[in-house]
Amino acid sequence: MPSFRWSAVNPGGDVARGVMEAPDRAAVVERLQRQGQIVLRADLAAARGGWADFLQVELGRGRGLDKQSKLNIGGVQSCRSMSL
Repeated sequence: MPSFRWSAVNPGGDVARGVMEAPDRAAVVERLQRQGQIVLRADLAAARGGWADFLQVELGRGRGLDKQSKLNIGGVQSCRSMSL
């Protein structure tokens, strides 16, 4: 089964990254959406595997979005920006 490298915004507003095995990209997106995540990307992973995938996931962790970006992704704009 192919592996897909993905990134998504989780319900807490943080960007999560990972590698998932699935039959196709649509299955990855569906699984992440069922978990309440907003998918940013899901690409077929290179055949590296092992430590390379683990390190990429771990090094990317901890980056989140600021409050305004979280609102924009959710399709909501703050009242202040709407009045400008």
